[in-house]
Amino acid sequence: MRFHKDKKVLLRCQISVIQLLASGSLAWEEVLPWLENVALWHTHSSVERIVLPDSFCLVDDMLKKFTDIVDKLWVYTETMQANIDTIMDRVGVSIVKK
Repeated sequence: MRFHKDKKVLLRCQISVIQLLASGSLAWEEVLPWLENVALWHTHSSVERIVLPDSFCLVDDMLKKFTDIVDKLWVYTETMQANIDTIMDRVGVSIVKK
Protein backbone atom coordinates (compact mmCIF):
# COMPACT_ATOMS: atom_id res chain seq x y z
CA MET A 1 0.00 0.00 0.00
CA ARG A 2 1.41 3.36 -0.97
CA PHE A 3 0.78 6.57 0.89
CA HIS A 4 1.12 10.11 -0.27
CA LYS A 5 3.84 11.83 1.76
CA ASP A 6 1.21 13.89 3.62
CA LYS A 7 -0.68 10.70 4.48
CA LYS A 8 2.46 9.24 6.05
CA VAL A 9 2.66 12.26 8.33
CA LEU A 10 -0.98 11.82 9.30
CA LEU A 11 -0.42 8.14 10.01
CA ARG A 12 2.60 8.90 12.20
CA CYS A 13 0.60 11.51 14.11
CA GLN A 14 -2.26 9.07 14.63
CA ILE A 15 0.15 6.44 15.94
CA SER A 16 1.71 9.02 18.27
CA VAL A 17 -1.72 9.97 19.62
CA ILE A 18 -2.60 6.31 20.18
CA GLN A 19 0.68 5.78 22.03
CA LEU A 20 0.00 8.89 24.12
CA LEU A 21 -3.45 7.61 25.08
CA ALA A 22 -2.07 4.19 25.95
CA SER A 23 0.59 5.81 28.12
CA GLY A 24 -2.13 7.81 29.85
CA SER A 25 -4.07 4.68 30.72
CA LEU A 26 -0.87 3.06 31.99
CA ALA A 27 -0.16 6.10 34.18
CA TRP A 28 -3.71 5.92 35.51
CA GLU A 29 -3.20 2.25 36.41
CA GLU A 30 -0.23 3.24 38.57
CA VAL A 31 -2.47 5.43 40.74
CA LEU A 32 -4.12 2.45 42.45
CA PRO A 33 -0.89 1.09 43.99
CA TRP A 34 -0.20 4.58 45.34
CA LEU A 35 -3.62 4.73 46.96
CA GLU A 36 -3.12 1.26 48.46
CA ASN A 37 0.33 2.32 49.70
CA VAL A 38 -1.04 5.04 52.01
CA ALA A 39 -1.21 2.58 54.93
CA LEU A 40 2.46 1.66 54.39
CA TRP A 41 3.60 5.23 53.87
CA HIS A 42 6.74 5.18 56.03
CA THR A 43 7.83 1.62 55.30
CA HIS A 44 10.26 0.67 52.58
CA SER A 45 7.65 -0.64 50.19
CA SER A 46 8.41 -1.39 46.58
CA VAL A 47 5.75 1.06 45.46
CA GLU A 48 7.87 3.98 46.62
CA ARG A 49 10.99 2.61 44.97
CA ILE A 50 9.53 1.47 41.67
CA VAL A 51 6.21 3.10 40.86
CA LEU A 52 7.15 6.72 41.60
CA PRO A 53 10.23 6.88 39.33
CA ASP A 54 8.41 4.86 36.69
CA SER A 55 5.43 7.22 36.83
CA PHE A 56 7.61 10.30 36.46
CA CYS A 57 9.47 8.80 33.49
CA LEU A 58 6.16 7.87 31.89
CA VAL A 59 4.69 11.36 32.36
CA ASP A 60 7.90 12.91 31.02
CA ASP A 61 7.65 10.73 27.91
CA MET A 62 3.98 11.64 27.53
CA LEU A 63 4.78 15.36 27.70
CA LYS A 64 7.50 14.98 25.07
CA LYS A 65 5.12 13.13 22.74
CA PHE A 66 2.35 15.68 23.32
CA THR A 67 4.73 18.56 22.59
CA ASP A 68 5.87 16.83 19.40
CA ILE A 69 2.26 16.29 18.28
CA VAL A 70 1.28 19.91 18.94
CA ASP A 71 4.39 21.22 17.19
CA LYS A 72 3.50 19.26 14.04
CA LEU A 73 -0.19 20.13 14.16
CA TRP A 74 -1.57 21.92 11.13
CA VAL A 75 -4.57 24.17 11.67
CA TYR A 76 -6.58 25.36 8.70
CA THR A 77 -8.50 28.32 10.11
CA GLU A 78 -10.42 28.99 6.89
CA THR A 79 -11.73 25.43 6.75
CA MET A 80 -12.60 25.51 10.44
CA GLN A 81 -14.52 28.77 10.01
CA ALA A 82 -16.37 27.39 6.98
CA ASN A 83 -17.39 24.29 8.97
CA ILE A 84 -18.52 26.43 11.91
CA ASP A 85 -20.58 28.64 9.60
CA THR A 86 -22.21 25.59 8.01
CA ILE A 87 -23.09 24.12 11.39
CA MET A 88 -24.43 27.44 12.67
CA ASP A 89 -26.63 27.77 9.57
CA ARG A 90 -28.07 24.30 10.16
CA VAL A 91 -28.63 25.02 13.85
CA GLY A 92 -30.33 28.31 13.01
CA VAL A 93 -32.63 26.65 10.47
CA SER A 94 -33.56 23.85 12.89
CA ILE A 95 -34.36 26.38 15.63
CA VAL A 96 -36.60 28.38 13.27
CA LYS A 97 -38.44 25.20 12.20
CA LYS A 98 -39.31 24.40 15.82
